[in-house]
Amino acid sequence: MRLLLVMTLLGLTACVVLQPISPVIVQTGVDFRSLTADGFFMSTSQYPGAHDALGLVMIRVVSGAKVARQKPTDYDQTLVLEEISLDSALALAKTRARAMNADGLMNLEIETAGRRVGNTTYGLDLPGWSIRGLAFKRQSRTDSH
Repeated sequence: MRLLLVMTLLGLTACVVLQPISPVIVQTGVDFRSLTADGFFMSTSQYPGAHDALGLVMIRVVSGAKVARQKPTDYDQTLVLEEISLDSALALAKTRARAMNADGLMNLEIETAGRRVGNTTYGLDLPGWSIRGLAFKRQSRTDSH
């Protein structure tokens, strides 16, 4: 009986065709220059000078999708992804920090944070971003005691 089970398993695995898997290289970078040109401080590091911590900024944005048809009478519908760029997610984090009267965000953590819509067979993976950081106000030399 055990021999029959082993032979069956060997027969099933012999039918599997292995496919090569190519390597994937992902290169990315974050350019803060457009967000810091007005003097706003933004960094993944600690601000080195005197400052007052104002609060945490936590932003999570996930892309959406809209239904598209080739023509109005077409019953075949497709979903068109409406991606949210990292730059726009960082701009939202800056806006939230500015609402706290902050002039900087430090200790930034940036991660991908998508979500799956639908079931595992016919679902759609929506990409997104999660951004966390400490909003702070720099102290001027006259503000320090």
